[in-house]
Amino acid sequence: MMSRPRLLVTVSFAAMLGGCANAPLPPPDRFHRLDAPAINHQPQKLPLLSIYPYEVQGIYAERPLIYRNGDAQRVLRQYRYEFWAEPVEQSLQDALVRDLRKVAGDEWVFTRSARVSAEIILRPRLLRLEHVVGEQEQERAELSLRFSAFEDSRAPLFVLDVERSQTLDGKGPDAFVAAVAQMATEAHAELVQRLIEEK
Repeated sequence: MMSRPRLLVTVSFAAMLGGCANAPLPPPDRFHRLDAPAINHQPQKLPLLSIYPYEVQGIYAERPLIYRNGDAQRVLRQYRYEFWAEPVEQSLQDALVRDLRKVAGDEWVFTRSARVSAEIILRPRLLRLEHVVGEQEQERAELSLRFSAFEDSRAPLFVLDVERSQTLDGKGPDAFVAAVAQMATEAHAELVQRLIEEK
């Protein structure tokens, strides 16, 4: 005959297994691709450009999407099941090179790996990329980029800080990603205008 202590453990373990079986499964991971629309700009002659890889630091360099509550003291959190399909700095880099080549032509825009003697070296940096949520306000996307330009001699030319905040057309991570894509293209248009002034 089974002893009482062993019976108690057996029954408790069975109850625990039953509770686990009834627990809801976590939602599946979702991956988002940052597909920024191509810039709408007439072809322009720009200085010969060498584009360095995007700089990104801290929590923004990780794959989960970042959000914060609008009424919080800028406390950043990571979504548990929402991720970038590839590093966001790589997506931004690809879109930047594509847009500059569309404006100036492939023969005027190179990446750092090409090791060309460029007239302007461009160092882009991601400063902020956040989904702002909260019950007291509409959701919005916030994007902050910095473009530092140098002569080939490494003498500084200009620093362009681009700040964008856009109310979402909808809610949730999907609407956030769509807004970021649009804001990135707008930032590129602003950069093109600044580069035209350097001709």
